Amino acid sequence: MNNVVYTFPRGVPGFENIREFELLTPEEPSPFAYLRAVGESGVCFLVADPFAFFPDYEFELGDDAKAELDLAEGREGDVQVWAIVTVPENVRETTVNLLAPVVLNTRSRLGKQVILHDSRYAVKCPLFVPRGSAAEPIQTDAGERASERGR
Repeated sequence: MNNVVYTFPRGVPGFENIREFELLTPEEPSPFAYLRAVGESGVCFLVADPFAFFPDYEFELGDDAKAELDLAEGREGDVQVWAIVTVPENVRETTVNLLAPVVLNTRSRLGKQVILHDSRYAVKCPLFVPRGSAAEPIQTDAGERASERGR
C-alpha cells in the first residue's frame, strides 16, 4: 500500500478533533482506498473515486474551500476527490456519499470534506446497480430520497 498523510485543518464532520488522516492506496490501480486517522485506532473510512462509478459527477468548490485547501487558480491538477463508502451487511446495498466529497490537495497535503449545498447529490447513492435495471432510490436516515445513479 502507498500512504500519504493529509492535514484536515477542521477535521471531518463527526471527527473534528482528528486533524491528520492517511490515504492508503493499493499498489495496483483501484477505485478504492482507505482514509485512516493518524494516531486514532478504529477510525478508518473506505473511500472510492466517485468518477470511476459516476462519470458525470461534478461540483464546483467555493472560494472558502479553495482557500482552506490552498488551491490556486490553474492548479486543478493538484486535486484528488474521494467519496466515503458505506458497506452494509448486504454488500449489494453499498452506498457512496456524493453530497460530501473528500477533497485533497496533493501538493500542499491539505484535505477537507466539502458539503455541497444546493446539490442534486445525496449522502446515500447506490454504488452498485445491476446491469439492465434502473437504480432504486434509497431512503436516507432523514427519510429523504437519495439520488438515483446517473441523475
